[in-house]
Amino acid sequence: MLLITTIIGLFSIFYSSFGKLRNITVGKIHERIFPLLTILFIGLEWILFYIVLLTTIPEITPPEIRIDVVGLTCSVVAIGLILLATFRDYIFIQKTGGK
Repeated sequence: MLLITTIIGLFSIFYSSFGKLRNITVGKIHERIFPLLTILFIGLEWILFYIVLLTTIPEITPPEIRIDVVGLTCSVVAIGLILLATFRDYIFIQKTGGK
């Protein structure tokens, strides 16, 4: 599910960017909903990993669970980049004229 929504979310970011570039009307679903669903499913994946780590007993003696710091960092960076791409119009507004 995460892979499918990520592909749709990235496609919708590219589609809405192309639409803005060519002055094509893009619906709010393509512009906001699909990328935000991607972030929602990444968060859901974190929650499911947390539940699994709490409920399973590792067979390693002594029980030792290590967090993959590189994977977690890349996931946080991915969420940040998706948010930046989704709300780029509000972040990179250029003032034309006036003071």
